[in-house]
Amino acid sequence: FDPSRKVKFITYAVWWIKQTIVCSLAEQARAVKLPVKQAAKIHQGLKISRILTQVLGREPTQGELAQRQKLSLSKYESILRGYQKQLSLDIPLKNGEDTTHLDLLENQDATPCDEQMIKQELKSKISELLANLPEREKKILRMRFGFDGETKTLEEIGKKIGVSRERVRQIEKRAKEKLRNNSNSTTSFEPLN
Repeated sequence: FDPSRKVKFITYAVWWIKQTIVCSLAEQARAVKLPVKQAAKIHQGLKISRILTQVLGREPTQGELAQRQKLSLSKYESILRGYQKQLSLDIPLKNGEDTTHLDLLENQDATPCDEQMIKQELKSKISELLANLPEREKKILRMRFGFDGETKTLEEIGKKIGVSRERVRQIEKRAKEKLRNNSNSTTSFEPLN
């Protein structure tokens, strides 16, 4: 403000007060903060919409509103999306119900039931197959293929059971051959559909 220009302070202050109120509304009135320029364009668009409604005697189209604001239709639609009312995921679907919108969203971390059943069935079939092997071979295959959560290298397994990695490889190879040649393994293991 420059008092030497002989303009009253109130003339200058009104504009700044109005702008501060608009900025405050843009920041605090919504769950998601909109940029100040976008909030101003939305406010301007609403004002233009009211004026055009009176002039045209009907609701203006989005194309007319975009043209009046000197925006492309896609840019105008983008700004409108920012103005749309947000929906809380915690509110009930219908009054008096306990089900919320959040309950209907898929949990990305959850394993589908059928997948869990397939894994369980596969584990039991593998356990059946391994039951025919000596304990040492069974242990090596379990560690090698990570049946207990983590796969191990030949060297790690060798250190754990006190043999060379080459010996572990030989035992693993022999165990695999036994599983292949076991007549029960071919009949008891059927591919899961």
